[in-house]
Amino acid sequence: KNKDYEKALTHLLPLAEQGYAKMQYMVYKSYLFQEKPEDAIPWLKRSADQAFEPAELEYKLANKIDTLSPDEDDIFFCQNAEIPDFDAC
Repeated sequence: KNKDYEKALTHLLPLAEQGYAKMQYMVYKSYLFQEKPEDAIPWLKRSADQAFEPAELEYKLANKIDTLSPDEDDIFFCQNAEIPDFDAC
């Protein structure tokens, strides 16, 4: 599966480096799915800095998560979980 993301990155990176905000966001997601947050976060910030709305929202949220209380964190996770019928929620 990582090979699919790596292949996608060969097409996305040149466009992201040219400054296309949507491509920067897609590069962020590709690295994130490969569990490479250290590579992903700079691309999220670049995209958010260009006012690409999904990136802006995710970047703001990522910065807010560190300030959530444990109860708020549980609520946030359950509201945003992509796993239907997750037992913890």
